[in-house]
Amino acid sequence: MLRLIHTADWQIGKPYGRVADGQKRFRLQQERLAAIGRIREAVERQQAELVLVAGDLFDSPTPAAAAVLEVLELIGAMAVPVLVIPGNHDHGAPGTLWHRDDLQRHQRQLAPNLQLLLERQPLVLEQAVVLPCPLLRNQDSSDPCQWLQGLDWSSLPAELPRIVLAHGGVHGFGGRDYDDEAQAGASNRIDLAALPPGPLDYIALGDWHNLKQVSAQAWYPGTPEPDRFDQGEDNQRGQVLLVELERGAPPRGHPPAHWPHPLAQPARALQRRRRSRPPGPPDRGAHRRPGGPGPAATGGERQPQPGGPSPLPPADQRPGAAAAAAAPQRRLPAGAAGA
Repeated sequence: MLRLIHTADWQIGKPYGRVADGQKRFRLQQERLAAIGRIREAVERQQAELVLVAGDLFDSPTPAAAAVLEVLELIGAMAVPVLVIPGNHDHGAPGTLWHRDDLQRHQRQLAPNLQLLLERQPLVLEQAVVLPCPLLRNQDSSDPCQWLQGLDWSSLPAELPRIVLAHGGVHGFGGRDYDDEAQAGASNRIDLAALPPGPLDYIALGDWHNLKQVSAQAWYPGTPEPDRFDQGEDNQRGQVLLVELERGAPPRGHPPAHWPHPLAQPARALQRRRRSRPPGPPDRGAHRRPGGPGPAATGGERQPQPGGPSPLPPADQRPGAAAAAAAPQRRLPAGAAGA
């Protein structure tokens, strides 16, 4: 049985331009970095074998070099493979961060366990088959998962769980701060009904910043670090998801009665302790409802140190980094996927 962590929408490097106080902006940005350390702790505590980041790791396709290096160091401290697809904020168009030579050089040194998935083709790991649906531009009228409709499913290993990794809105789902774009022909829309349920075991989504189940197999994990107030009765963020998978079986979590299981404290529980927080932009500025309630920013109850994340040892000295980088994997031939 595969145990994995599903997360998304870290949006590292978010500028918080509407927060006037520079020190508060710094604290908010550092708390986003600190959330990666908490994800690493969750991986260790839950003995997860894999981390999936379903888009928007960065807030921009051209983040500051310092932020990129800090992220690589923090990911490199995780002793498991970390698979990432670009989202709409950090899309994978030519000329963006993901294609830069310096990123690839630093990634090999600092985070050999990080694997960026820029191609829409199956990735076969020792533990699972991952079907990435990266966003290769900020806005695209086509469904990023459309390539799966032409996939030769018989070419995939029959015994491994199959995971779709995608970023975008889904048909038929509306929510606060989501309705306008979701119902107005927004880009990057995913048609879950067009995906065959039998061949798939889990659909790991990103883009919606609250914990949300949108089908029997598909979940949004919410953002791991919230920075605005409650979005409604079902508001739940400030967590990642622990998921257990077997081929052909429903996804499971811990405890089963409350699946999926948030590993970090939900945002709702933090509301009682928010007495004074710096104002900030909406959690999802691209999907903010015009005229909606004013935003409020928070760093949660965990205060970062002024110097930011603690220095990490060199990549070759981090426990498990080399083993994670050497995890067996293979790409299927290009002919295995349809157009």
